Amino acid sequence: MSQPASAGSSPAVVSAASTPSKGGGGSAVSKEMEANQGIPPEQPRKDSLLSRTAVMDASTRKLLSSGAAEAIGLGIICFFGCMGTLNGPLGIALPHIQVALTFGLVVMVAIACFAHISGAHFNPAVTLMSLIMRLIDIKTALVYFVSQCIGGTLGYGLLKVLTPTNLLYWGRAVGANATWEGPGPCCTVPHGGLSPAQAVLGELLGTAALLMLCCAVWDPRNATNTDGIPLKFGLLIAGVAMCLGPYTGASLNPARSLGPAIWEGTWTHHWVYWVGPLSAAVLLGYGWPLLFSPVDEPAAKDKADVPLTLVSGDGKRHSRLADDDDAKLGY
Repeated sequence: MSQPASAGSSPAVVSAASTPSKGGGGSAVSKEMEANQGIPPEQPRKDSLLSRTAVMDASTRKLLSSGAAEAIGLGIICFFGCMGTLNGPLGIALPHIQVALTFGLVVMVAIACFAHISGAHFNPAVTLMSLIMRLIDIKTALVYFVSQCIGGTLGYGLLKVLTPTNLLYWGRAVGANATWEGPGPCCTVPHGGLSPAQAVLGELLGTAALLMLCCAVWDPRNATNTDGIPLKFGLLIAGVAMCLGPYTGASLNPARSLGPAIWEGTWTHHWVYWVGPLSAAVLLGYGWPLLFSPVDEPAAKDKADVPLTLVSGDGKRHSRLADDDDAKLGY
């Protein structure tokens, strides 16, 4: 985003300041010049209503932009990722490794596209952990939650619009008028041999692996190891999907499971895909700073002068003094 111009950089300000007033100080002419030239629209008085409105609008625009990035990013993941799970278009059964790699590659591209805008959460579990760690505020978290659910739902809906019904449900229904049996395409349902508790544990552990990578990326001690971050996340998603996919479908993301469930009406044990990932977010949100926060603190007399750099979920770096209560754990 462009930075606001510094005071005095506007030609209008220089002109107004250097132009003598014909009627002396306080004349109607000078006041009109001040109103029309000395205070350009882009640089209103700091204490004016227009100034406060401009700041509010900029903040709102940034929040809406971040929300749009979250929605579009998860929409891309659900659209192309779920497209990679369909057997019908080519009439062949896809190997599991291909499905896992498809999701990993799509996640990698989505992060590369939107990480600099919203932080590329694309997942309510990541957003919840960011909120617990105080990297984002509650308003941002709510916008992210809603955007992610909308994006995942619209992404899968677009796939249904694009794909003919006989190809979307290829091999899973018999006859032109046959009813659908079993879970819908791309719907995550635990394996029949697992108990609900085992399914929750599987999703919790898989999501925990994802969240630990997020924590490592956000850790200020890891600030110099930022190369290839999208690739790291893509490989992690692909690897976890290869392992956990036969157990639970390896959702790791409530919003990713929500879209297909809404369109296909597949709600069997759907709660598993909320409880597992969000539980992992709570555990990592509190556990990671407790276990892995920096332990080498400066001496008490120098503590107030040492800035602490935080890498937040929106990709920005924030500096706080080390004696700030909010920064005691490094987040």
